[in-house]
Amino acid sequence: MFNALSYTKKMKTLLLLTIMTLHALWGSACGMIDINHNIQGKIIYSEALAMHPTARLKITLEDVSLADTSSKIIAQYNEVIAGDHTQYFIFNYNNTKILKNHRYALRATIRSNEGTLIWTTTQHYGWSSQRCEPYTLVLYPVAHKKTRYPLRAGVSLKYQCKDEMFSVKSGVGEVLLYLPTKKILLSQEHLNSSSKYIDGNGTLFYYKNQEADFRVNQHYYENCQRIK
Repeated sequence: MFNALSYTKKMKTLLLLTIMTLHALWGSACGMIDINHNIQGKIIYSEALAMHPTARLKITLEDVSLADTSSKIIAQYNEVIAGDHTQYFIFNYNNTKILKNHRYALRATIRSNEGTLIWTTTQHYGWSSQRCEPYTLVLYPVAHKKTRYPLRAGVSLKYQCKDEMFSVKSGVGEVLLYLPTKKILLSQEHLNSSSKYIDGNGTLFYYKNQEADFRVNQHYYENCQRIK
């Protein structure tokens, strides 16, 4: 079945990649990269968490020269997230607002449809109009006491629990739990809003990124540690 929203997001991503490629070819000399006053790069995620389909990405160019006042926003980029993978961006800024001897930085955030901050950059990304290379911004999840995010599809993980080791591989709304003698398919407890996966026989996988809880054959394993 044709999915118009998915098609639109894919076309936007393709367009951005094309634009960035043309800029790189045209502006191979450092001084030419910023001739159109564009900021370009990509965002990547620090953890393998699923992204809500209506979450919005915001990237801001900010004047961070004054330590005792809020940063002044010079330019910004807003877009609905195209998926759980790397997302490319490009946006313009007004060159007349760039002042000599001032310091500038990029910041990225992702908010849910309700406006809750769920991802953010945590390190300083200094910006300069003389920079040649595109920027890579790494986003980290924001912890909320009552919020757990599901594991995104296509991820394989291993956890060590005292005397037992468990492996899981994620799908869309489900995970496959590997045991020494069999495999068990677990379904997401609440679709799109839970990191707990269960079946009808009491088996449980509770995803907490670097830690996880398991219930297998009526035995409960808490705070199992993720291993590579």
